[in-house]
Amino acid sequence: MKKIFKLVSISMISTSMLLTGCGGGSASVRSTSFSSFSAINPPEAIAFAGMTREADYSAPAPAFLVTSVNDLGVSQTSSATLTYGSSGSLDKITINTPNSTVTWNTADGDTIDTFSGVIIGAENSAGTNVGIAIDPTGIPGWDYQTFGVWITGLDTGSGRVGTMSIGSPTAGSAIPETGTPTFTGLSTGVYVDSSGEGYMAIGELTVLADFSNRSLAFATRNTEKISLNSDISSAADNLDMIGTLRYSAGVNSFSGPVSATGLTGTAEGRFYGPSAQELGGVFSLSADSGIESYIGGYGATQ
Repeated sequence: MKKIFKLVSISMISTSMLLTGCGGGSASVRSTSFSSFSAINPPEAIAFAGMTREADYSAPAPAFLVTSVNDLGVSQTSSATLTYGSSGSLDKITINTPNSTVTWNTADGDTIDTFSGVIIGAENSAGTNVGIAIDPTGIPGWDYQTFGVWITGLDTGSGRVGTMSIGSPTAGSAIPETGTPTFTGLSTGVYVDSSGEGYMAIGELTVLADFSNRSLAFATRNTEKISLNSDISSAADNLDMIGTLRYSAGVNSFSGPVSATGLTGTAEGRFYGPSAQELGGVFSLSADSGIESYIGGYGATQ
């Protein structure tokens, strides 16, 4: 897991990211739908509803710099399955979208491991498909959602970038109509700079909600990045995002414009939990010209 180990060395991730450790058998696994992370009772295969955003990319040898990015848009009907073994380990991750299926399975020699108690790294045996996500069991107050990003085709010349928000969505009628809570959490994504260099990035997220006006003031800060080619990490204030997301009465789906330095785009999301205790979603930004782009996901709790 050389790429994932390098990524999680970013200093700020000591407060950060998804699932559970390696190994541990999954005989007699039950299948069930997700309600909350605290309700998981291994061995179980948990089915999640989710939203995703994906993009195809080309990065030819020998430099493996990105030369093109093609945004595939948002899906509100994607799904994921997390399979926990009898010891509580996460043994298999499967993500299904309208464009593809991505799987990591320890039984096939893939690696799924936990860092700092809150970050899951997943890597296939060839090292070409990697992913990171947040383990809500490692962050106080998280129970109803999580998110992550993945890349396929590393060092092969082309592949796909994806991001996903999964959980137990709030019923539209259960979203509060008054109150101004603050949601705090994290964002993570894949960034391509103007020269074609690819990075993983992670930042802190604050969302100021106004339930009366059905608006969400969205902002990330302290973003850091690590090069997927050189493994060098650095501050990435240019990727700090701001925006305002909005939703209609009784509808659990919000969206709106977001921007960073030289980048503009949109973020989509939904509330999670019985009464909108948490929120999460996906985003995509790009420059007016060239290949510079940033695609990722986010999650937060009150």
